[in-house]
Amino acid sequence: MFHIRHRHTRDTGRKAEAPVTNLRRQAVKGWTLSPRLAFAVLLVFRLLSAWLNIIHDCDEVFNYWEPLHYLLYGYGLQTWEYSAKFALRPYIYLLLHSVVAAPAASWFGSGTGKLAVFYLTRAALATASAIAETALYRATQRYAGRPAAHYLLALLCLSSGMFSASTGLLPSSFTMLPASISVGLAGLVMTVTPMVLLDRMFYGTWTLSLWNFVRYNVGGGGDSALYGVEGTSFYLRNGANNLNLVLPLAFAYPAVALLQLLKISGGELRPRLLASIAPLFVWLAAITALPHKEERFLFVVYPLTCLAAAATLEALPRLVYSAGLRCLPRRSAQLLANAAPIIAVLLIGLLSLARSAALVSNYGAPLRVYSQLPEVDPAAVGSKQIHVCVGDEWHRFPSSFFLPSPAYRPAFVKSGFHGLLPRPFDAAAGGTAAAPTQLNDRNREEPANYWANTTQCDYLIRLDSTDKSLYDPDHWDLVTSHPFVEASKSPALYRALYVPGLSSVRNSYVQYQLLKQRKPER
Repeated sequence: MFHIRHRHTRDTGRKAEAPVTNLRRQAVKGWTLSPRLAFAVLLVFRLLSAWLNIIHDCDEVFNYWEPLHYLLYGYGLQTWEYSAKFALRPYIYLLLHSVVAAPAASWFGSGTGKLAVFYLTRAALATASAIAETALYRATQRYAGRPAAHYLLALLCLSSGMFSASTGLLPSSFTMLPASISVGLAGLVMTVTPMVLLDRMFYGTWTLSLWNFVRYNVGGGGDSALYGVEGTSFYLRNGANNLNLVLPLAFAYPAVALLQLLKISGGELRPRLLASIAPLFVWLAAITALPHKEERFLFVVYPLTCLAAAATLEALPRLVYSAGLRCLPRRSAQLLANAAPIIAVLLIGLLSLARSAALVSNYGAPLRVYSQLPEVDPAAVGSKQIHVCVGDEWHRFPSSFFLPSPAYRPAFVKSGFHGLLPRPFDAAAGGTAAAPTQLNDRNREEPANYWANTTQCDYLIRLDSTDKSLYDPDHWDLVTSHPFVEASKSPALYRALYVPGLSSVRNSYVQYQLLKQRKPER
């Protein structure tokens, strides 16, 4: 998979780099993976993400899935960013995805078929990601060589970070696409005009949502710190969780490039590769400087992180061989050099599988519970609405795509949360052009966005360890429940990584419940 060149030296006293047998040299030189096959492999992994991946961030639901649902079906939840008064979110991004979602919604209807629309949209995201990653693979193959390209492909497929990010309905996931990164400036210029026109159409006034967003988050026009502040180590900790060994390998690349520049070890320096990887460190420095930090902000540079790690892996045999010669026989140093990147990739694969499995098994209950809401006959329900209430678990609502009928509506009941919650889009007040007074940009709690109690709720979503004030066993029947990890009582290692036979024993679990209100006896 890798190629260690044997540099023939004259009698200068300089050590040659690691030798490779002729058979090995010919095997490496002659073997390659075509872009078509690389795309097929990537697509399989991305479609697995589309099917199995959880929703990692309530921002994905309330700022993207819910407005998309409103555009498709005429109802959904609105955040303050979509209020015409603030207009922070561009509708052009949603319309791009409606190219797939709108025909699917027309075909599958507004009942249980909405789940098919959700997963087909995810499948489209998976396909786009696989196409862009294949383009990155081809470019790496051309400018950095086949070994680096093969390592890149392995890391893209195996990385739990890529599994999580590639199918998210998020601008950070969209920007993550290597093709988007490479044409970012040109793409920005080309989209400004349609963005302004679409913002005028949906918000009902002349505005530029992109500028509003930048001004609020960066330019001092708002205070994103209202939504949480993290320390400078946040992205390092998060990256270590989702990228494991890929992260230190990526961070090692500047040192590897320096060794290559000084012709000390590690092979030939490739300036184009170095220039391609540089934005990783620029972006990381920029987002670390912001007080408000989110996991999704790191998605943008996941592919570049894999590329930097692949470049380090490609140079690793030479580095290990040079270091090994100081304390090992030549043959042993060569064997260790050949094994080092293979061992690294295997460890990355095992850790990534354990991480992805932990995310799905520990935090997948909300998607499973909401998908078990019973289908209803629209004719039998008529104009009556069926309310699915949620208290402390509002931030894990997976979107209205999981509500199996137009009769279903989400509702928030007062619990321990004291910030601003979304509210339904109001078509009568202007829909996307409305500026509800119950939405503000200060994360100030608005009582009008809550229900006072659960008496009008038909269903209730709760964790059995919280929302105790909302639950009276005399008035509710259990429909279904699924285990959900209790983070505060579970060891960090077994919570972050799935270890067969140990995680289920060491972790503490609570039940994520769907309850149905009992009808009064007549």
